[in-house]
Amino acid sequence: MRDVTLCFFLIVAPAMAQLPAAVARPIDFRNDIEPILRASCIGCHGPTAQQSGFRLDDRASLVKGGNSAKPAVVPGNSEGSPLIQRVAGMPGVIAMPPVGQKVSPEQIGLLRAWIDQGVRWNAVPPASVGTARPATKHWSFQPIVKPAAPGREPHPIDAFIRDRLRKEGIAP
Repeated sequence: MRDVTLCFFLIVAPAMAQLPAAVARPIDFRNDIEPILRASCIGCHGPTAQQSGFRLDDRASLVKGGNSAKPAVVPGNSEGSPLIQRVAGMPGVIAMPPVGQKVSPEQIGLLRAWIDQGVRWNAVPPASVGTARPATKHWSFQPIVKPAAPGREPHPIDAFIRDRLRKEGIAP
Protein backbone atom coordinates (compact mmCIF):
# COMPACT_ATOMS: atom_id res chain seq x y z
CA MET A 1 0.00 0.00 0.00
CA ARG A 2 2.84 2.34 0.86
CA ASP A 3 4.36 1.76 -2.61
CA VAL A 4 1.08 2.72 -4.28
CA THR A 5 0.87 5.93 -2.26
CA LEU A 6 4.47 6.76 -3.05
CA CYS A 7 3.85 6.08 -6.74
CA PHE A 8 0.85 8.46 -6.63
CA PHE A 9 2.92 11.26 -5.17
CA LEU A 10 5.82 10.71 -7.56
CA ILE A 11 3.71 10.56 -10.74
CA VAL A 12 0.30 12.16 -10.23
CA ALA A 13 0.99 14.91 -7.69
CA PRO A 14 3.53 16.76 -9.89
CA ALA A 15 1.16 16.47 -12.85
CA MET A 16 -1.68 17.96 -10.78
CA ALA A 17 0.54 20.95 -10.08
CA GLN A 18 0.86 21.43 -13.84
CA LEU A 19 -2.89 21.76 -14.37
CA PRO A 20 -3.83 25.14 -15.82
CA ALA A 21 -5.11 27.41 -13.06
CA ALA A 22 -8.81 28.11 -12.79
CA VAL A 23 -9.73 31.54 -14.11
CA ALA A 24 -10.51 34.12 -11.44
CA ARG A 25 -13.92 35.36 -12.54
CA PRO A 26 -17.53 34.19 -12.43
CA ILE A 27 -18.25 31.63 -15.14
CA ASP A 28 -21.38 31.66 -17.29
CA PHE A 29 -22.26 28.22 -18.61
CA ARG A 30 -23.94 29.49 -21.78
CA ASN A 31 -21.06 31.74 -22.87
CA ASP A 32 -17.99 30.09 -21.39
CA ILE A 33 -18.61 26.35 -20.99
CA GLU A 34 -21.27 25.28 -23.48
CA PRO A 35 -19.10 26.26 -26.51
CA ILE A 36 -16.23 24.09 -25.17
CA LEU A 37 -18.52 21.11 -24.60
CA ARG A 38 -20.20 21.58 -27.99
CA ALA A 39 -16.87 21.77 -29.85
CA SER A 40 -14.96 19.03 -28.02
CA CYS A 41 -17.37 16.68 -26.27
CA ILE A 42 -21.00 16.60 -27.44
CA GLY A 43 -20.21 14.64 -30.63
CA CYS A 44 -19.34 11.56 -28.55
CA HIS A 45 -21.14 12.36 -25.28
CA GLY A 46 -24.35 14.11 -26.32
CA PRO A 47 -27.97 13.38 -27.21
CA THR A 48 -27.15 11.20 -30.25
CA ALA A 49 -24.09 9.29 -28.96
CA GLN A 50 -23.04 8.37 -25.44
CA GLN A 51 -19.59 6.76 -25.52
CA SER A 52 -19.01 4.79 -22.30
CA GLY A 53 -22.62 5.56 -21.33
CA PHE A 54 -21.66 9.15 -20.59
CA ARG A 55 -23.54 12.32 -21.53
CA LEU A 56 -22.34 15.89 -21.17
CA ASP A 57 -25.43 17.68 -22.39
CA ASP A 58 -27.26 17.95 -19.06
CA ARG A 59 -26.07 18.54 -15.51
CA ALA A 60 -27.58 15.42 -13.95
CA SER A 61 -25.83 13.12 -16.43
CA LEU A 62 -22.56 15.02 -16.07
CA VAL A 63 -22.53 14.69 -12.30
CA LYS A 64 -23.74 11.06 -12.43
CA GLY A 65 -21.00 9.96 -14.82
CA GLY A 66 -21.09 7.06 -17.27
CA ASN A 67 -20.38 3.33 -17.11
CA SER A 68 -17.68 3.87 -14.49
CA ALA A 69 -20.41 4.75 -11.95
CA LYS A 70 -18.22 7.64 -10.79
CA PRO A 71 -19.18 11.30 -11.19
CA ALA A 72 -17.36 13.07 -14.03
CA VAL A 73 -17.21 16.26 -12.00
CA VAL A 74 -17.02 16.91 -8.31
CA PRO A 75 -18.71 20.30 -7.82
CA GLY A 76 -16.34 22.54 -5.90
CA ASN A 77 -13.28 20.35 -6.65
CA SER A 78 -11.99 20.69 -10.19
CA GLU A 79 -8.64 19.08 -9.38
CA GLY A 80 -10.42 15.92 -8.23
CA SER A 81 -12.83 15.84 -11.17
CA PRO A 82 -12.19 13.11 -13.76
CA LEU A 83 -13.40 15.46 -16.53
CA ILE A 84 -10.50 17.85 -15.85
CA GLN A 85 -8.01 15.01 -15.52
CA ARG A 86 -9.10 13.65 -18.91
CA VAL A 87 -9.16 16.93 -20.85
CA ALA A 88 -5.79 17.87 -19.33
CA GLY A 89 -4.34 14.49 -20.35
CA MET A 90 -3.19 13.58 -16.84
CA PRO A 91 -1.03 10.44 -16.44
CA GLY A 92 -2.98 7.23 -15.95
CA VAL A 93 -6.21 8.39 -17.65
CA ILE A 94 -7.42 8.32 -21.24
CA ALA A 95 -7.02 11.84 -22.63
CA MET A 96 -10.13 13.47 -24.07
CA PRO A 97 -10.98 14.16 -26.75
CA PRO A 98 -9.12 11.14 -28.15
CA VAL A 99 -8.98 12.63 -31.67
CA GLY A 100 -9.17 16.13 -33.04
CA GLN A 101 -8.19 19.36 -31.41
CA LYS A 102 -7.43 19.12 -27.70
CA VAL A 103 -8.96 21.41 -25.11
CA SER A 104 -6.66 24.41 -24.66
CA PRO A 105 -5.12 25.38 -21.30
CA GLU A 106 -7.36 28.50 -21.29
CA GLN A 107 -10.44 26.32 -21.79
CA ILE A 108 -9.28 23.97 -19.03
CA GLY A 109 -8.98 27.04 -16.78
CA LEU A 110 -12.60 27.94 -17.61
CA LEU A 111 -13.78 24.38 -16.95
CA ARG A 112 -11.89 24.32 -13.64
CA ALA A 113 -13.43 27.61 -12.51
CA TRP A 114 -16.91 26.38 -13.53
CA ILE A 115 -16.50 23.19 -11.50
CA ASP A 116 -14.99 25.07 -8.53
CA GLN A 117 -17.95 27.47 -8.64
CA GLY A 118 -20.45 24.62 -8.30
CA VAL A 119 -21.19 23.50 -11.89
CA ARG A 120 -23.95 26.08 -12.43
CA TRP A 121 -26.01 25.12 -15.48
CA ASN A 122 -27.92 28.04 -16.99
CA ALA A 123 -28.40 26.39 -20.34
CA VAL A 124 -31.18 25.73 -22.82
CA PRO A 125 -33.07 22.48 -22.16
CA PRO A 126 -30.80 19.41 -22.40
CA ALA A 127 -32.04 18.19 -25.79
CA SER A 128 -31.18 21.57 -27.28
CA VAL A 129 -27.47 21.74 -26.43
CA GLY A 130 -25.65 22.31 -29.67
CA THR A 131 -28.65 23.83 -31.40
CA ALA A 132 -29.64 27.47 -31.52
CA ARG A 133 -32.95 28.54 -30.07
CA PRO A 134 -34.38 31.40 -32.12
CA ALA A 135 -35.20 34.60 -30.27
CA THR A 136 -38.43 35.66 -31.91
CA LYS A 137 -41.73 37.38 -31.30
CA HIS A 138 -43.49 35.10 -33.80
CA TRP A 139 -47.02 34.26 -32.71
CA SER A 140 -46.27 30.52 -32.48
CA PHE A 141 -43.73 31.15 -29.70
CA GLN A 142 -46.08 33.31 -27.62
CA PRO A 143 -48.12 31.99 -24.69
CA ILE A 144 -51.70 31.05 -25.42
CA VAL A 145 -54.15 33.79 -24.46
CA LYS A 146 -57.93 33.51 -24.62
CA PRO A 147 -59.14 36.66 -26.42
CA ALA A 148 -62.33 38.41 -25.41
CA ALA A 149 -65.09 37.99 -28.00
CA PRO A 150 -66.00 41.29 -29.70
CA GLY A 151 -69.64 42.44 -29.69
CA ARG A 152 -72.68 40.66 -28.33
CA GLU A 153 -73.34 37.80 -30.72
CA PRO A 154 -75.05 34.61 -29.52
CA HIS A 155 -71.88 32.60 -30.11
CA PRO A 156 -68.25 33.82 -29.80
CA ILE A 157 -67.35 32.49 -33.27
CA ASP A 158 -70.17 34.57 -34.77
CA ALA A 159 -68.80 37.62 -32.95
CA PHE A 160 -65.32 37.15 -34.43
CA ILE A 161 -66.70 36.57 -37.94
CA ARG A 162 -68.99 39.65 -37.80
CA ASP A 163 -66.15 41.78 -36.43
CA ARG A 164 -63.86 40.74 -39.30
CA LEU A 165 -66.59 41.26 -41.89
CA ARG A 166 -67.15 44.81 -40.55
CA LYS A 167 -63.39 45.55 -40.73
CA GLU A 168 -63.25 44.33 -44.33
CA GLY A 169 -66.41 46.23 -45.29
CA ILE A 170 -68.28 43.06 -46.28
CA ALA A 171 -71.95 42.49 -45.57
CA PRO A 172 -72.94 39.15 -44.01
